[in-house]
Formats: sequence, structure tokens, C-alpha cells
Amino acid sequence: MEIIKKLVPNFTKGRLDRIGKVWKPDIIVIHIGEGNLGAIYKKTFGQIYSTFVHEEYSSHFAVGEDGKIEQYVEETNTAWGNGIMDRPSAELIRQRGNLNPNLYTISIEHEGYASKDITLKQYETTAQLVKEICKRWSIPIDRRHIIRHNEIRKSKNCPGKIDVGRIIDLANFTARIPTASFALLPDAGLPWFIRIFNSISRGGKW
Repeated sequence: MEIIKKLVPNFTKGRLDRIGKVWKPDIIVIHIGEGNLGAIYKKTFGQIYSTFVHEEYSSHFAVGEDGKIEQYVEETNTAWGNGIMDRPSAELIRQRGNLNPNLYTISIEHEGYASKDITLKQYETTAQLVKEICKRWSIPIDRRHIIRHNEIRKSKNCPGKIDVGRIIDLANFTARIPTASFALLPDAGLPWFIRIFNSISRGGKW
């Protein structure tokens, strides 16, 4: 899985809280970027990348409509995308009280807008990215640890129409079958769940 690094200056080095504890990321937060990854800003920067360069805001990754992945902040560092809490509903966020969620989260943005669902390629790529992140940090691939941004900040309509459960299902599928590759699944062009079902019906071989 190719990741294009375009590191930005807006982040905090490490994951150290105010009392000296170093946190390990154990939650992945799904965002919608409300913009694109293409050459828009001054014909040089994509809208999402430009935001992270010029504003005090950032996420670790972004997934383009074509499945391209850009990385803006290293996973070992603290991005600035989840720090504002507003009536959080996610269980782990609520349990940790006023602790800044940026310290223990990894954020994934998506090219596109809240009014429209992301592409099939984005779902497939995000699922693979989630699987790899969870493997690196021993994060369970479940709804408790992979959440929507508006489960931290209720006032935000983020990530819009993205189906987090669908990402989790796809990530779990590839985790159970390490050789699984969406590009190799038969019946290309059919919906993802039909392709998986057909593959399993054939004995999981492709």
C-alpha cells in the first residue's frame, strides 16, 4: 500500500500529556475533508493539504477518491484534528474526561463532501489502511475503537455520509484473510459486499 508523505508543520511532537504520560493511539477517527486532494490552492496544494499547512489543524492521513493515500503527520506524533470536545458520545472518549483526544487518536480524512458518500475505492483503501494501523498499534478493529468525528464533537456533521461500520467490516475481512486484496477479488464492478460474498462462496480463493 503506497502512502505519499506530505508532512505539515501543524502537529505536536510525540504524545505526551500535561502530567508527563506518553499515550499510545487506540482510537481511529474517520473524517470527511470537505475538499479535494488535487491541485487547487494556488495551483500547488490540494484544499485538505493547504488547510493543514496554513491553519492550526491537521490529520494523520487523507484518502483520495481514487484511493491515493497522503500522510500529513507521523502516527507517533499528535495531530490537531480531534481536540475540541462537544457532548462526546464515544465510550472511550467519555471515559477519559477532559483529556485531549488528539493524544490517543489517529485521524483519517477523506476527499469529498459531507453531503455525498465516498467512493468504493475510498472504502476499500481506508479499510486496508485501518487494518494496517490497527496491526501496528494493537487496536481492535471494532466500533468502539473506530469512530466518527461527531462522536467527539456532536456539533460537527463529520464524516457526513461515510459508513464507519462498512469500513470496519472490510478491514476485518482483510485481517482474517491476510492475503486478501480487493484488487484481486472477482466480479469487479459489483458492490463490495457481493464481491466478498461471492469470494467466500468459492472457498475464499481467487
